Amino acid sequence: MKILKLATISLSVSAIISFTGCDSQTVDLKDNASNISTDGFSATTNTFTVNGSNLTWQDNDELNNNKQYYSNIENYCSNLVLDGYDDWRVPTNLEYRNDLYPNKDNLKFSYSYDNYIFWTSTYIETSDRIVMYNLSNDYYVFFTKNNIEVYKWGLRCVRDN
Repeated sequence: MKILKLATISLSVSAIISFTGCDSQTVDLKDNASNISTDGFSATTNTFTVNGSNLTWQDNDELNNNKQYYSNIENYCSNLVLDGYDDWRVPTNLEYRNDLYPNKDNLKFSYSYDNYIFWTSTYIETSDRIVMYNLSNDYYVFFTKNNIEVYKWGLRCVRDN
C-alpha cells in the first residue's frame, strides 16, 4: 500500500484520496479537523501521535505562547481538554527524547526562538533538580527547585493512549 504524505493543509473542502490497491477514503479537510496519517505519525488540529507509541501529545496553536511557572504545570495539564480528552499530564524527559524529538519536524509547533525549553515531570531527588528538555537540540537543562519560580518555560502536555 502506498502512503500519502500530507503537509499542513488549511482548506475548507472535502477530498477523496485513493490509494493503490485500496478502497477510496473520504477525508474531511475542513479547518484541519480530520485525522491526517502518514508513515510515521498521525495528527489532528490539536494533537500529535507517533505511530506505534502509546502517547498523544498536545500540538495546538496555544503552544506557541504557552509558558508556565513550575508551580502551575501540573494544574495546567490536568485541566487541559483537547479532542474530548481530559487526562493530560506533564511528560517526562525520556518521553520527549524518545517520542517527540525524532518527530519534531512534523509537529505543528515544535519550538521557537522564545519557546524551546520545556518543563518535564522528571525530578532528581539526590540533587534536588528539575529536568528541563530543550527540544531544539535534544539537551537537558537542570534547575534547582529553589530558583525555578523565577522562570517561565514552555509546556506541552501528553496523555497515555
